[in-house]
Amino acid sequence: MDAKWRQDLVKGGAVLLESLDAFESQARKHIKKMKTSESTIAIKELTSRRIGDKKAIDSVLRAIFNGELCAVAAGEKLGSFRYKVSEVKRYFGRPVLDAGLSVNQLAKLTGWKWESVRNWIDEGLLESHEIVLRGQPCRVVMPEQLLVFTQAYVPLASLAHAVDSKSSALLERLGNIPLLGGKQLPNGAVRGALVRLSDLAHAALLPALRRDSNAAFVLGSQASSTEAPA
Repeated sequence: MDAKWRQDLVKGGAVLLESLDAFESQARKHIKKMKTSESTIAIKELTSRRIGDKKAIDSVLRAIFNGELCAVAAGEKLGSFRYKVSEVKRYFGRPVLDAGLSVNQLAKLTGWKWESVRNWIDEGLLESHEIVLRGQPCRVVMPEQLLVFTQAYVPLASLAHAVDSKSSALLERLGNIPLLGGKQLPNGAVRGALVRLSDLAHAALLPALRRDSNAAFVLGSQASSTEAPA
């Protein structure tokens, strides 16, 4: 084993100095410095020893060269250029996929239709990460993104199942509660409609609020009627 391999540039393969100069020149053209609370990663940290995906690293470097990835911070040296992790990891399909769920996996886990899941993503109701897997774009939903979604919405079909009803019958009972994220089918039907949990909560509390309001009105009227005239 060669203990000095790190000091031997040839161990990593021959590299033309002109190529490095061209890469740095391109990378500097696309710098978009900004303050961000997101995690960032430097070019010098994109190593196969740390990340373990040489093809993905190659994709990231090509994206930087082509201006598809722009540094948000940069120093004098190329290795210090920093990029948003959320943007970089789109090119590392397998690690992100292992941490989250693809559209098909999420559909199987929840029983939701994959067409509905995809439509919620397209409409911005369900956040996701876009990655490239085996050369094809793929959407992955992380656990925290699924949590945010389920805290805000419930599918109409799931709600109907919970009360032992059908979606069409439940729809009539929802009254003025709006539906979101439904996909229009060729036959005119709508699939995958969502209901905001906040709208459900408000509708559930409305009768009680009205009773309290009426009771307060009655008590106020009775109090005024018992007052002695001036």
